[in-house]
Amino acid sequence: MTEYPSINIVYFAVAESFQNKGFGKELMLSLLGNIYDHRLEFGGLSFVTVENLPESQSFYRKNFAFD
Repeated sequence: MTEYPSINIVYFAVAESFQNKGFGKELMLSLLGNIYDHRLEFGGLSFVTVENLPESQSFYRKNFAFD
């Protein structure tokens, strides 16, 4: 196997006026839940990656254990 089935989330963001209110966390949880629910339709799933800005890395580490 030379390829691993994966999903790359690119620059997920919420407007600044909605930050620190839980909206981003709820949206990401919903997205990850949908990915999990449909993982077999994607041909299985090895991992999910997130491209983000350096200032948002603490959000992903704190809420989702992404590193």
